Order: sequence, then structure tokens, then C-alpha cells
Amino acid sequence: AETFLMNVTRGTGTSGLASIPRRRNRIVRPLLGFTHLELCNYLVERGISWREDLTNADTYYLRSYIRYEILPRLEVKNPQVLSAISGACDIVSDEDAYVSGVAARCLRKLTVREYDGYVVLDAARLAATDVVIARRVIRLAVKHLADDPRLEARHVESVLMAVANGRGAVNLPQDIQARIEFGTLTLAKAYRKESAGNIPAGVHDAHTHMSETSFSAWLSVPGEQRLTQNRRLRARLIPVEHGLDVVSFARAHGREWLGESVLLDAEAAGIDATHGGRLWIEPPCAGDVLCPLGMHGQSKKLSDLLSASRLPVAERRGVPVVRTSPNGRIVWVAGIRADERSKCTQDTKVLLELSIHESLITVSDSYGG
Repeated sequence: AETFLMNVTRGTGTSGLASIPRRRNRIVRPLLGFTHLELCNYLVERGISWREDLTNADTYYLRSYIRYEILPRLEVKNPQVLSAISGACDIVSDEDAYVSGVAARCLRKLTVREYDGYVVLDAARLAATDVVIARRVIRLAVKHLADDPRLEARHVESVLMAVANGRGAVNLPQDIQARIEFGTLTLAKAYRKESAGNIPAGVHDAHTHMSETSFSAWLSVPGEQRLTQNRRLRARLIPVEHGLDVVSFARAHGREWLGESVLLDAEAAGIDATHGGRLWIEPPCAGDVLCPLGMHGQSKKLSDLLSASRLPVAERRGVPVVRTSPNGRIVWVAGIRADERSKCTQDTKVLLELSIHESLITVSDSYGG
């Protein structure tokens, strides 16, 4: 009853009104159904001593204020008020579990992309979702970014207001920001360092500094480089068979239009066809310029290319840029566009395949549904 009234006072969603669950995973609370007074009387009757937190009697604290000031007054109106509130909490808890299941399934359908540091939802479809489910979708998505997001009802309503308006940004607790742009809602966690010690064995990590959205590393060719916990960039060399129409083959088998891979001329990208080599990977840098494939050698600022790709701002800093060297020209803006100077021609002898591999964390699966 105390937790219920505390959460009502602070402002909360249905989960908060359900109060503390009797069981959550491995944690069981067998004494939850007893009042503080009942437990004290039980101990006194059996001569058992106990320790009491001094703040328990200090009505400066909200829980104590409710226990000693509010509940006694409510009991004057209804002697069974504790039982009534407890019963209401049980009902709310059951309904909350049902809504969570529905929201988890809805979240799966609305999710456009999800990686270590951010979740991207379809804003238009979210705006058309029943508000009860939409609120829970926001909470589930944010919980994917922070175990204890500390969201209040006002935070959720602010996000939904921005979604309804089709634009805007909302700062949330735990350094999370919600931003509406290009028809999507991006929930992004602020910069977080990541330990290089977590890199799986067998994955090249020399000269590497990485975080969830920032990285710089050498990519061995052939080889693989870990970008974040769930993203890897791979490179391999493919000798061209005699008589093969290289350009047509590259168009048919390169999957750049899906943002997954690209086939380039190894030698044009600075890679020795016989002994291989290495390429440099880093985030987009201010002033970067490339000659996007398909623009016939015309140059374009990388910032303009990313803007034209309608990629949310929060995601742009996580785009891997592959170069010939740390200060060399761009070979591939991973998942966006290759550079014209590294394209395949009929004279290409060895193909360089660069590919992004995602191991997505399914937000909805983490919470059922």
C-alpha cells in the first residue's frame, strides 16, 4: 500500500501502480502481504529482537509520511483500506502483465533498427498506435538502453507529444535522448566506453579504440574487425575468373543497396591482390570528401551524403568509414556509398568484398512477446 501511494504521488505508469511484485525472477518476497505493525507484533510475541532503520520513523521521508500520516487517516474512512489497496495492486499487476505482452509484440513490428547504443522506431506507425500500448512501447524500448531508466509518466508523454508533432527532441533520464526525424523515433544512449578486453578471440583488435558509437582500427584484408558488440566489418578477396563480366557480377552480387556489402577493385582500393593488405576504419570526420559511386567523379562532402541518406543524426556518428590509410582517401562509407575511384571495371583482376554483419539485439524478445 505504501509503495502504491508513493508512486501515485510521484506520478507513474501502470507498472508503478502494480507496486512491488511478490516474485520477480529469482527474488521472492514472502512477507510482502504483512504490514510493518503485524511484523513487529509477531517479533515481540516471540521475543525476537530486530534492527530498525532510524529513517523509518522520520516523516520527512515520503514512505514514513505515508505510513504514519496518510494511511491512519484513510483507515478512519475505511478500516480495510490496506486490504483494498493490496487487492487493487493485484488486479493492476495482472493487467500490467497483459499490456506488456501486447506492447512487446507491437515493439517488434515498429522497430526499424536496433544496435548497442540506440533503437529506431517507425514514428508514423507509433503515432497511430493506441496510446495505452504506445506508452508501454516507449518504456520497453528505453529499458533496452538502460536497466533502470527511471522514466516518469511526464517523460513518456513528452516523447509521444514529439511523435504526434512529427518533430522535436526530448532529453530523458540516464543520458538518453529521443529524437524525431525522417519519420523515425530514435532513442539513443550517450557515449559509453567499451572495454577492448571484451573482444572475442580470433577477431583482430590491434591499434583499436572503440566505443558503442566511436571506433578506429585497422582492418586486415582478408580479415574481420569488430566495430561494436554486435557489428563486424569483414573483408575478403575474390579472384576474377577468366571471361567473367566483372561489372555485371559486382552489380548482381554486391548488396550495397541493402546497406550490407559492396564489391570493389582490390588494387584500386590500395590492396595487393596477392599478399592482401589492410584498410583503416574510423567514424566520419569533419571536412571528409569523397567521389560517390554513380556521380561520375564529382566530389561531395560526406556530411551532405549522410544528410541525403536520411539517416538520423544519432546514427551518423556510428557509420564506419573505410579508408586506404588514417589520412587516406575514402573507399567505402559502410552501408551508404562506395567511392567511384575504387569501383570495378572490366580490367579488375581481384575483387575486394567489404561487408557489414549485424547481430541484432531483439528488444521485444528481451521482455517477452
